[in-house]
Amino acid sequence: MFIQDIFTNNLTVDQQIQVAITIDNVFMQIVEGITNIQVERDNHNRPAEDQVPPVLPHELVKLKGREFICIVVKHLPRLKQFWTDKRISKLEMEHRELLLLYQHNADLRLKLDKCDHTTSFQSGWAILEGPHALKFTLLRDFCGGIASVFLNTATVESDFSILGWEADEYRNH
Repeated sequence: MFIQDIFTNNLTVDQQIQVAITIDNVFMQIVEGITNIQVERDNHNRPAEDQVPPVLPHELVKLKGREFICIVVKHLPRLKQFWTDKRISKLEMEHRELLLLYQHNADLRLKLDKCDHTTSFQSGWAILEGPHALKFTLLRDFCGGIASVFLNTATVESDFSILGWEADEYRNH
């Protein structure tokens, strides 16, 4: 009741309309974001959870430039919805800078080489904190994005896809 009271008694009609438009825009962005979720599936129509790309610095330093670009190209349609070509180029440049830093900074190389499959996203990227933190923000954001798609939506979307596919198969027999 408190919010409704403020809305109706303290705002002009124009302000109420502006608030309604703003809330409408937020809901539309949420719906658009949900509809842009893409299911990752393998060639047998199973969830592609085992195909999570490298997303941690210690994994990225083992990728050649062309291998990283293949990952970027795979996600390019989604990236182009939110990022400019210049930003995508900067992402590739950040990967090259990480490779160079790994080759020439023995301290960093030692820390990254201690990481393994149990290293969390947060602790893996924390290694690049300090003087290197701002150098790799796009790379970290990109990796966080592709990691969260696999972990948070693929299984749910996959289950719905399988249910729909099984229902279609049942109807066709």
